[in-house]
Amino acid sequence: MLRSVVAWGAAASLCLVTAGCVEQDAPAVPIGELWEGDNGEAVRLEDGGVGVVEAIPYGSGEGCDPEAFRTMSGDIEWETVDDGELILRQGDAEVTLRADRGGFGPDIIWRDVFIGPCGDASGDRTIELTMNEYG
Repeated sequence: MLRSVVAWGAAASLCLVTAGCVEQDAPAVPIGELWEGDNGEAVRLEDGGVGVVEAIPYGSGEGCDPEAFRTMSGDIEWETVDDGELILRQGDAEVTLRADRGGFGPDIIWRDVFIGPCGDASGDRTIELTMNEYG
């Protein structure tokens, strides 16, 4: 009896260790949800690669100088560029929107998203928005 309990315990441990290693498809982009920031920023994505934003800053010109940021508001187009990463466009302006990454490898968590006003050069100027549960 003791031998079978030990064997089951070893199998259970192996199962727990390997369970997180199963490759899964990335979760779909939440359509119709509203993400909001602390300074009036908002994003809502709709079917067909369209959506609406409010007060989303974006870089204009060289560098990533907040003094030179402009604001994107109104209708936008969006497209997926990678799992958990989108580009939001309005005319010539564009920003990167990235889903939060969980603590286990490639986890993608759409509850919190981050706007990069200057794309990959945003660094510490990234803006966090949280999904409004009452959206």
